[in-house]
Amino acid sequence: PLSIAKTSLYLIDKKHGIDPTRNEYLGRIAEQIDTLYLLFDRMTQMIRVDYGEFELLPIDLMAIVNEVVVTGKVKITGALDRVALQTDSHRPVMIDGVEELMKVALEELLRNAVQFSHDDTPVVFALDVMADEVVLSVKDDGMGIAEEHLQDIFTRFYRIDEARTKRGIGLGLQIVQKIVAIHGGRIEVESAVGRGSVFRFVLPLREEV
Repeated sequence: PLSIAKTSLYLIDKKHGIDPTRNEYLGRIAEQIDTLYLLFDRMTQMIRVDYGEFELLPIDLMAIVNEVVVTGKVKITGALDRVALQTDSHRPVMIDGVEELMKVALEELLRNAVQFSHDDTPVVFALDVMADEVVLSVKDDGMGIAEEHLQDIFTRFYRIDEARTKRGIGLGLQIVQKIVAIHGGRIEVESAVGRGSVFRFVLPLREEV
């Protein structure tokens, strides 16, 4: 039904030409349809991480990060000239995990950083390898999050305010948190209003056999 509705809006727009008032209302309808698409996608992901059973297999986190950064620049509006990868590791970084889920988590953090920061500021994606852990972080210089909200941002459907979350539905960060937990890791956040945010998750490296 949503696909039919969106196609119909497109055809109406093409057939009837330019009418600023009508186009404004059509744009609002199209935006809400996109929000419903996003809701269905996030709910599907949430059900999967809530109830799915996953086999953790050896995966190269370095290769996944490189892929997410490269494809994210194309897929995420506004990311092309802003996203940079920082790492001292130039070899495979092996963990036990689920490649598809890890891509979902990394893309979500990257999308949030781009969406909620200024268009002329960089978004830095960093990977650091420790003795027995790997630390992934996404840093932006955006609007930041007030301290009183930090304890709630991973709560399902939690939205800080309309200005920050008008394009979100309050599920993305909880999905990320659950994916990190599936991989035996932990997620941390540092943020202050007007100074941006750093989302960081720590994962155990794969034990050598």
